[in-house]
Amino acid sequence: MENNVTEVLSPQKIRFGVQFLAAGAYLVYVSLSALKLYRFTKILPLSKTRAIAIGPVHLIGSLVSDYEFIGPISGKKGLLVITEIDVWKLGIGKGWTSVVYEGNWKDLYIQDASGVVEVDPKMFQAHLKPVFEYKSWSKNKITETGSLFLHKIGFKTHMNLLGVQFPKYYRVREYVVGKDESTEVFGYALLNPDTKRLVVSNTKNDNFILREKGYQEFPNKSLISLSLGSILLGLGITVSVFSIGGIASPQALILWFGVLIIILFVSLKHYKII
Repeated sequence: MENNVTEVLSPQKIRFGVQFLAAGAYLVYVSLSALKLYRFTKILPLSKTRAIAIGPVHLIGSLVSDYEFIGPISGKKGLLVITEIDVWKLGIGKGWTSVVYEGNWKDLYIQDASGVVEVDPKMFQAHLKPVFEYKSWSKNKITETGSLFLHKIGFKTHMNLLGVQFPKYYRVREYVVGKDESTEVFGYALLNPDTKRLVVSNTKNDNFILREKGYQEFPNKSLISLSLGSILLGLGITVSVFSIGGIASPQALILWFGVLIIILFVSLKHYKII
């Protein structure tokens, strides 16, 4: 019995298995982080501005304000203007990372049939159609105003590694929301200590999502990553037990398929995909 256990858990098998496990765990982690945002929008019921209380809220209405701002890249006017730059970073929990976030709004409210409530996000996830978008890996050249904005903020499009210049993998987007545009907000209602009134914002652990009314985006890319990660996790466990040469055996296929189904079912059920 001792010899069999030693053979099953041999370092050679585990070495190959760990490689698959590491790759699978990374893909599953990244995909579940994206699905968490999708679940947040699925389970939060719609509220009226007059009836909200402290805590997570979901509102639909029009943004209103007496102030307008101009997008530094697009030149478009709006009540709320967001210009952001994301850079792709490798590592667990990295992926797209916001490195520049410039927001312009003042005394901003969302209004529905029941009333108005102030909106003051520190940072939000934009599910809006950007009025300007540039991706560094695209064949298109960035506009002159885009280049001027990057120069103004001191953003470097290349990184220096041992004296060699490598291009960064980045994207630039600008969002402008105008008057009377129907907007959907997912945020956190809290009490403003100065005005003693509720304001919809976000806390450190809560998302703030601003999107067009009726916007629906099924997380296809996240599901693909989750499926591939589940396959690799199942393969890693199977290889650790049966080795590369034994993964075609009936017992190995049963183990691999079982791990795959468990991961997918639990994840999809938890994040309200099924």
